[in-house]
Amino acid sequence: MFTGRLPRSLGVLKNGQVLATSAVTLTEILRDHGYHTAAIVSSFVLNRRFGTAQGFDSYDDDFPETPCKLVGKSWERFDLEGSFCRRGNLTTDAAVTWLEKMGYLHGTAAPSKKATQPFFVWAHYFDPHYPYTPPEQDAALFPPRGENPSGLERSIAAYDSEIHFTDAQVGRLLDRLAADGILEDTVVIVAADHGEGLMRHGWMNHGLMIYEEAVRVPLPPKDAERLRALGYVP
Repeated sequence: MFTGRLPRSLGVLKNGQVLATSAVTLTEILRDHGYHTAAIVSSFVLNRRFGTAQGFDSYDDDFPETPCKLVGKSWERFDLEGSFCRRGNLTTDAAVTWLEKMGYLHGTAAPSKKATQPFFVWAHYFDPHYPYTPPEQDAALFPPRGENPSGLERSIAAYDSEIHFTDAQVGRLLDRLAADGILEDTVVIVAADHGEGLMRHGWMNHGLMIYEEAVRVPLPPKDAERLRALGYVP
């Protein structure tokens, strides 16, 4: 997504492989055109060692002791020095802190002089992802269907809860931009690298199948129709 090139042309075909420094990224182009650039990522999958920090003035991939939905000390043969991931509320907090520090938002961390350069911020959220372990307050809003829900129904409810939680965290960030009067001048792009199968075509998670629920994200057509019928989207 950042290079506009197919994975096979980059030699990066799976997680844990390194993006070559010869690849030109969107962030490098924006930085060379005067943008302040920052990334706040939420998973070790995007650790700077894999080349994803190219072009970023600030790259926040450090979450040594933060709560994480995955527990372990290694991933894809790499040893972890801290947590594998962090929750979305901490990601939003870090993004707001950077915007304040650079003078784009008012706040305790903001300098006295308002920034004039354009900015590019990549806020990466990891919460809508297996294993599905949503915060309790969000899980309470999406109970599993039926009196005796199956394991699949429980997983779907938990996944919906994680989407709700992440949506709220993105909303917090947009609300801050709006409160300081810069949202209307900001281009906001919401994207994702995959969805989840949830047994719609006999496949639970993601990675091998290219059905629409996996590749047409973040809102597949059938889900959009269902939400529209419920009045959640126009």
